[in-house]
Amino acid sequence: MPDPDVLHRALETLDAAPGECVLVGSSVAEQTAARRAGLPFIGHCPTEPVRRALHATDPGTPLVADLRTLLTAAEQR
Repeated sequence: MPDPDVLHRALETLDAAPGECVLVGSSVAEQTAARRAGLPFIGHCPTEPVRRALHATDPGTPLVADLRTLLTAAEQR
C-alpha cells in the first residue's frame, strides 16, 4: 500500500480529513503511505524486527506492541 491514493479514496468515502483519522499499520509501506497522505500513523509492532523497521524509517512514530493499548485509549476518549 505505498500509493497514498488508496488512503485518499478512503478519506473521501468517509468524508473525513486526514487530521480526523489515524492509520494503524505494521509495515514500512503503510507508514510511508500514511506520511504521503498526511495521515497520522501508529505502528503496531508485534515483533522486534517490525519495531526496528518502523523506528528506523521514522524514529518519531508512536509504536505499540499490543493493540489492546489502542482500544483502551479509544474507549477513554
